[in-house]
Amino acid sequence: MSDFEEAKTKLKGLLEELGLVLADEHERELYVKLTKSDSSMIVIPEQEITEFQTFLATLPTITNIPVETSIVGPDFREQLVEQIGTRTRFLPILPRDAPIKFQPQEGEGFSVEISAASPIFSNYFRFRKERKSFFVDRMSRVFIPGRTPTIQDIMPRMLTIKIKYDVPQDVSHLVNLNGMLESCLFELSYMTNIHIELRNEWPVGPTRRQVSRRRASPRSPLPLRRVTYENSVVKFYQRGVATDDAYIQFVSFYHILEFYFITVSDSILYSRLSRVIHDPTFRATPKHLDKLIAATDEHKRVNDETEMLKNVLNTYVDEKDVIDFISAHEDTTKEKIFTEKNECFGHELDKLTLREGHVLGPIAKRIKTIRNALVHSSDRYDRKDRYIPGLEADRVLQREVPLLKFIAERVIVATARPSEWQ
Repeated sequence: MSDFEEAKTKLKGLLEELGLVLADEHERELYVKLTKSDSSMIVIPEQEITEFQTFLATLPTITNIPVETSIVGPDFREQLVEQIGTRTRFLPILPRDAPIKFQPQEGEGFSVEISAASPIFSNYFRFRKERKSFFVDRMSRVFIPGRTPTIQDIMPRMLTIKIKYDVPQDVSHLVNLNGMLESCLFELSYMTNIHIELRNEWPVGPTRRQVSRRRASPRSPLPLRRVTYENSVVKFYQRGVATDDAYIQFVSFYHILEFYFITVSDSILYSRLSRVIHDPTFRATPKHLDKLIAATDEHKRVNDETEMLKNVLNTYVDEKDVIDFISAHEDTTKEKIFTEKNECFGHELDKLTLREGHVLGPIAKRIKTIRNALVHSSDRYDRKDRYIPGLEADRVLQREVPLLKFIAERVIVATARPSEWQ
């Protein structure tokens, strides 16, 4: 029996395990249907059988780790990804036939791309029993005018991210590449407005999104920077950029700044205490210990959330970059959004003076004021209206989002760590 015939026989067995009926068999094709009485059929052409034959030859070297949607081979890892977003307009669709490539530094010996699932990935998962209900549901609804549908037609057009090395790697290395994967996905969101996330579990069923059909796959490879971004804040960022809802955008970008409140606050306190302790005259006496207590009490007294936000901005954001962004943004919009007083949900927002040393503090106050208005529907003292969802409220809030998004991006980049992956 030839390798092709052996693959075809194995494929027939897998189809039967899924409960499908072999309707017809040609030398280089198979035809299956849901039940004996079903009039519609699915064809498995020669190309798909040949791909399955190649898959069988590599199967002994493939492992389904570290999550259920990932496979690892001697020199590669491939994992399911999914385009995310609740946008109803302007969301690019990533074409499966135009892969997104990331360009590592010369001589690093590996490549990364996002594209349609490879035949090896598809064959590994498409006939697994846990996906039977999805497979059968798709098969019952498929209709291709003018021809018999194939297995590829009824399977979801899965996207995966692939890391391929020039030489075999240790399995432990391939398993511990999540930092690289997440970094690639952040770079993609940040640079192309395409928002994709890793899937660690299989979707329960098919999903639909109301999106435009505009294709926007980048034409040239994206840079693969050797840094690891904080995964938690990247998730907030992707949530913010993948929606049209101004409320979700603002709160998501705010969470990125809030994530570092305690880290920065503690760092400032540690610095103050260190200056006391490292003084050559310091002794473990009440007089000197009182200085430690006083520094701690002072830190607690002045360190409210607005001050913590200001400290995050001072630590991670270049004030000149913010000034340049505000100037350019107001020139583009032809509106004095930030450099004149404005009303926002019952609060008057002070104008910003675009001079170094006079920007980050007022911005922290502005952001915190808006954040409080969003999460508190009324003021417990003045009973002032805060934020009531609606078109006008969204219009007001949308004016504030670009600055907060820019600051959040600066914080994500500033807190990136040198990569530990190779």
